[in-house]
Amino acid sequence: MSNQVRDLTTKSIDNYVEFFKRFSKQSYPSPEDIIAREYDPDSEFEQTFLTLKLHIHGNEITFQDLLTQVRDELVKIVATMVEKINQIPRADTQIANNDKAHLWYISIEDDIVRKAEDAIKAIVDQNLQATAKCINIYDEFLFLLQEEARIETFLNKKPYKKEEFVMEIEKFKSTINKIRTHAPYEIRMSMFLVECHELNENLVVICKNMISKILKKTEEHVYQDTAQKIQAEIRNMSTQFQQKAEISADLVAYEKYLEDSRNHKRGEIINQYTDLVEWLMMLMKHPYIEIADEYTKQI
Repeated sequence: MSNQVRDLTTKSIDNYVEFFKRFSKQSYPSPEDIIAREYDPDSEFEQTFLTLKLHIHGNEITFQDLLTQVRDELVKIVATMVEKINQIPRADTQIANNDKAHLWYISIEDDIVRKAEDAIKAIVDQNLQATAKCINIYDEFLFLLQEEARIETFLNKKPYKKEEFVMEIEKFKSTINKIRTHAPYEIRMSMFLVECHELNENLVVICKNMISKILKKTEEHVYQDTAQKIQAEIRNMSTQFQQKAEISADLVAYEKYLEDSRNHKRGEIINQYTDLVEWLMMLMKHPYIEIADEYTKQI
């Protein structure tokens, strides 16, 4: 029976190795080659049996699972096969005393085990080396992982320039479009199917969050800063015009203030209001946030 069990184990290990030999190639297609393929009903897909996912980890885009761990888990199955048959009890211990309670032990250092593990490890490593390059597909989007800090610095830098705000918004909108149209939903590499759609959505979310931050700051600039400043200046002018002169010096001061208001302050307020309207129009063209009711009542 020991010979039968060893023979069965040997065949199982050989079959496991043969399974991986399906994925052994002289050369492996790059992710760019896979993405560029145009499939028709007769096209042959790369064979896969495991799914890997790309995700954001800190300021990097990586695989959710460590590729070395994936390889080790696949190789470890050979040793597991051996371990599972090493505790099979001998049938003859039920009818006669025997010093050996179990069938012959197969060592994990056995030649057949080592050769199988080496063969599988080599094939998996070759496939993983090709699959690891999928990360490079997203090199052009890596800048997004550090944009939050940059945008925070940008929004704290005054005076604000509407053109710069628009340029930032358009950059993120363009990046969203590029992700939607060019980033792959998945990459069917040899042995491994690499899922990308969740990563794509997370990158889009980063872009939308940056746009929302910019528009939120625009909202504050329009409704809290500029609008309130204009209102305060108009109220101050109205108060000055309503005062009565008690002495001739007051009359001279009021006349001077009136002249200054007509020649300078009036133009400054008009310019501020025109600028406010331009900011407001920019804000309305990019409806990523809801404007608070108390702000709209001010305009």
